[in-house]
Amino acid sequence: MLREVFNMLMREVSTSKLQFIPKNFYDAALSYIQSLKIRVNNEVNPLQRKVWEEEVKVIEKCLKKLRDIRLKKAVKSMLEGEVINPDVLPPEEVFYYEKMREALDLAIDMEKVQIHEDEGKMLLMIKTKLEEALVKKLNLPELEAEDVIFINKQTGRLLINLGLAEEINVR
Repeated sequence: MLREVFNMLMREVSTSKLQFIPKNFYDAALSYIQSLKIRVNNEVNPLQRKVWEEEVKVIEKCLKKLRDIRLKKAVKSMLEGEVINPDVLPPEEVFYYEKMREALDLAIDMEKVQIHEDEGKMLLMIKTKLEEALVKKLNLPELEAEDVIFINKQTGRLLINLGLAEEINVR
């Protein structure tokens, strides 16, 4: 199982798109971890116990890294306006992807519909390069990390809420 988890992590790291993960991948990995923990508790040999404890730590660390990378890729895909095929995602990720998609759509729709109660401008520093789809949706110029822009408060608040910018000064 360690080899499978590590190979899945390496596949995910080596590409910019989400890779296919079998539907039972997380269940199988967690079942294996649980069986190792049971073995550790029943093992008399301290060397074997230590090997299994370390294997559990490595697998858990790889699974966390895999989850984090896949989450970043999913968010990036959403910001670019791409639709992720649910067949690529295991059931554990489908639920979270759908909820993130709903939240992003709601945030953008609310910004479009909201009455201009936040009239005025604000100064922002961009934290990361903005994706092309988001730039087009918000009618922004091409922006890189650490660029500073003076924009209306409504758009600025959206960028701050998405974690893409931070406020420098408000007028």
